[in-house]
Amino acid sequence: MTDKYLRPGALTNASLVEQTYAQYFEMLPEDVDYEDIFHPAFWRHHKNVRPFTMVRVRRADGAFDVFLTVRTAVAGGLVMEFNSGRPPRGVDPYKVESEVRAEAMKMRVAPIGGNGKPVIRIEYLPKTKWRVIGLGSEEIKRDLPTRDAAESELAIYLHTINMRNPTEDELLAEMKRRTDAAVAAQKAAASAA
Repeated sequence: MTDKYLRPGALTNASLVEQTYAQYFEMLPEDVDYEDIFHPAFWRHHKNVRPFTMVRVRRADGAFDVFLTVRTAVAGGLVMEFNSGRPPRGVDPYKVESEVRAEAMKMRVAPIGGNGKPVIRIEYLPKTKWRVIGLGSEEIKRDLPTRDAAESELAIYLHTINMRNPTEDELLAEMKRRTDAAVAAQKAAASAA
């Protein structure tokens, strides 16, 4: 999973003259790798861009300059496909695209919060009724009438981002790991003092 992403204020220069779909251009910083632009999470702040929209991305140092087509929006961002342009020297753009997409689509365990519970969850509040909370505490859906309806929406959301919630054993193992790390940190602090 990439920890890089396209900045939230990007993709504002749309050219709509006599076109059905918008075209965007974005200059990327030099720390963005070619593989990063095919990871859906890179586009997580731009989920409202329509399919078949063309996005030209160029790295500031000129390492690549490519046109990408928005294939579809997923819960974690956008699925992009190589259209044309100049990828980095010696790189097969279609191979990189398929490898990154395959890696991004592997089922992963959803993160565990500091409280030892899954970050992606359902909760009930009198004001919002049942709701689904996604990654980054983003509210996915609210006003669901029953717990079953909320669990169904949670399952759909997890499927679209290729994750699953951790099992009870995984939650216990993570809490044990955190406890052991805290004890080790306390012992290290005590021995240093």
